[in-house]
Amino acid sequence: IQFFDILFGGVFRNRQVLCWGRNGSGKSMLGLHFIKQGLDDGERALLLSTNPVADTLIIANSIGIPLQKEVESRQLTLLEYDAFLTQEAVSTNVLLPPQAFMELQELIAEHSIRRIVFDTVLPWVAIEPVTRLAEHLFSFVRALDRLDATALLILPKPASNAAFQLKDKLRELCPISIMLDGTV
Repeated sequence: IQFFDILFGGVFRNRQVLCWGRNGSGKSMLGLHFIKQGLDDGERALLLSTNPVADTLIIANSIGIPLQKEVESRQLTLLEYDAFLTQEAVSTNVLLPPQAFMELQELIAEHSIRRIVFDTVLPWVAIEPVTRLAEHLFSFVRALDRLDATALLILPKPASNAAFQLKDKLRELCPISIMLDGTV
């Protein structure tokens, strides 16, 4: 994305970019452009979202990024979070079961995925108790490093002390972090 490359010098391959901002600021749109650039560069990509896959395709198409062909050719994998949720996890309000990251690793390796968007990364990083947050985030980011993929981690704008802590710790760990504050 030209304006992003000019302002931030692009992204570091096989590292993470953190993006946060309020609703409607363009975080998901940035994620779609991030995926598109990876696809244009010949990379296989994964977009993990809270939106249903059909809605993601409609939104992407509406901003001039048709992705159906890439999904059909398996160049792009679109997943919604409920694919990682078990009925037990839903009933106990646990967003992701412990084996979810191992399943994600297998999927990334199996499909040779090199570009990932976590729209939102919260289900992977929001943990209790907050006293373990720094350790958990460090482990999560280092595990992403080992995936040999470039990742965009999207967060909503923090609204509580715990959310600010989470965002600040991720900012320390990610080589590039940006805040989007405008409206799309």
